Amino acid sequence: MENVMSNQHFFKNILDVTPFACLLMADTLEIKYMNPVMSEFFSMDSGRDMTGEAFLKHIPEEDQTAFLTFINQLGESQPTQNWQLFSILDSEGSEKIILFNGIHNLRNCGDEGVYFLAGMPIVDNHLGNILTKNLEEKLQNRFSQSKYESIFESATIGITILDRRGRIEDTNKTFSAQVCLGKEEIIGNHYSKIFYHETTQKLNTLMAHLRNKDKYLTKDVLTITLPDQSHSILEISIAKITDVEGHAGKFMVITEDITDQEDTHTALLQSEKLALTGRLAASLAHEINNPLQTSLGCLGLVEEMLEEDDEDLRIYIEMAMEELQRSARIVKKLRDLNRKTEPSEKSTVNLQEILQGVLVLTKNRLSDRSIVPIFPYQGQTPNILGSQDQIQQVVLNLVMNAIDALPEGGNIYLDILETENPPGYEIKVRDTGQGIPQDVMKNLFNPFFTTKEEGLGLGLYISKRIIDDHNGKMNVKSEPGKGTVFNVWLPGLANPAEKE
Repeated sequence: MENVMSNQHFFKNILDVTPFACLLMADTLEIKYMNPVMSEFFSMDSGRDMTGEAFLKHIPEEDQTAFLTFINQLGESQPTQNWQLFSILDSEGSEKIILFNGIHNLRNCGDEGVYFLAGMPIVDNHLGNILTKNLEEKLQNRFSQSKYESIFESATIGITILDRRGRIEDTNKTFSAQVCLGKEEIIGNHYSKIFYHETTQKLNTLMAHLRNKDKYLTKDVLTITLPDQSHSILEISIAKITDVEGHAGKFMVITEDITDQEDTHTALLQSEKLALTGRLAASLAHEINNPLQTSLGCLGLVEEMLEEDDEDLRIYIEMAMEELQRSARIVKKLRDLNRKTEPSEKSTVNLQEILQGVLVLTKNRLSDRSIVPIFPYQGQTPNILGSQDQIQQVVLNLVMNAIDALPEGGNIYLDILETENPPGYEIKVRDTGQGIPQDVMKNLFNPFFTTKEEGLGLGLYISKRIIDDHNGKMNVKSEPGKGTVFNVWLPGLANPAEKE
């Protein structure tokens, strides 16, 4: 027994001065001893002792089967000729790479069999003076990216390397631009912190699909939210990266920004759908308008034929005529859906006068709701070339919507801003209401979409069509609890006298 203890002490003294990372492990795969180099490799605190811990828990789950196969093949008298690479999780959970060889059954170290593992930590890929040519090629094939660094960085597609747990090891500048983050904000983070919550579940599914099935590539399309709250659409491909022995350890993520393609396609479909809706509505309106006008004419004749004592009947006829006239107004809106403004209808329009006129038209309604309009514009005359009636229709619709957003009173702010690039004027109509929910915002300019009980859902659609027809732009911004602002930009008229 004393001889065994002496041999153990002597053997450990040798291991303590060995430049290799050395480990003694029981047949049960429990750690018996680590030399200082191995302890440093594991990032061990000076006071911690790992004796008795299961070594297998420091091998990533994906490599455990390969590790067990490796130690079962170790010779009993001398190391084998084949060294093998393994990933190791150190005491802090970081993944490191080590090259292992070993011997089984060192009986001078105890009664039971012992595994002796000698390891070379891999801190870089310049191993030409240490490893054989074959091993060097394996390491370079599995881990080296230096030969491809130029291609990697200059690629027009995003390329990202993930470790087996989904942490980002490296990425190129294209991916960094796609997600609007610096490389230092990306590398080292889990992919879920880069793509945000709305896409994490989909990415988890893609990664699980690769891990659990005999597939090496998955594809999908993700819509991600950028830090500035804008959206981006990425076509994403995730592929397994295998070493020369066929073991999958890392993942390559390739992303291509297809936002412009998708937005253009969506806009084209929307344009075609709206054009078809307009033609259909105009056709129906034309067919409905004729019987409506005939009915109104007949009721008018009946009303003229009534005697003085037919007042009760007159009341019902007038109610019927009012409803038919309301229907006629709706039909007129439908007829205007597909109508473009003729050049002859356009003339010099003073936007300041338009806004002042709309405030006069809505004065009583504003007063009834205890709404205070604020229109401080005092700049130069904001002239544009357009249809005065149609521009007034747009502004009136926006002000009426703002009034509806303030059932308990508040403020409506109107303003005109001059723009230089491109030259023109921007009309702003802002209310202090509760704002518009996101699910409503995306449908605001669709025909027949409305949240009002008696609304037809054509006001904003027709307004946008009018602005588009005037080569302008119209958009809306809203923040829950703080109100909504509509922005209408129209090209300016530098010298209106030349256009009259």
